[in-house]
Amino acid sequence: MAIYQDQPLISRIVTLSGGAVTHPGNWEVPLGTLASEFLNRASGFDTKPARLLMGGPMMGIELLDLHVPIIKGSSGILALTEQEISHKQSSPCVRCSRCVRACPMG
Repeated sequence: MAIYQDQPLISRIVTLSGGAVTHPGNWEVPLGTLASEFLNRASGFDTKPARLLMGGPMMGIELLDLHVPIIKGSSGILALTEQEISHKQSSPCVRCSRCVRACPMG
């Protein structure tokens, strides 16, 4: 990897991924490009995504609108389908395992 000294940061490598994406991959995108313009040039979506995230699946922020620019902190865009989104039921269990000692079944 070459290190460019005294060069301004004008573009970013952005990963486009997810089940709704037509052509996933890594793209070099100029900073300031709108996410909507980037997705149009990258052939867009196969299906309508259920959730769009800028960044990774754990720490990414949800995009409510595609009229946001690619900035120096943009690492990727995830377009998730309904099947890729986890819909777990919430429960009061915090997995402390105290109930195991009281349970006759172990």
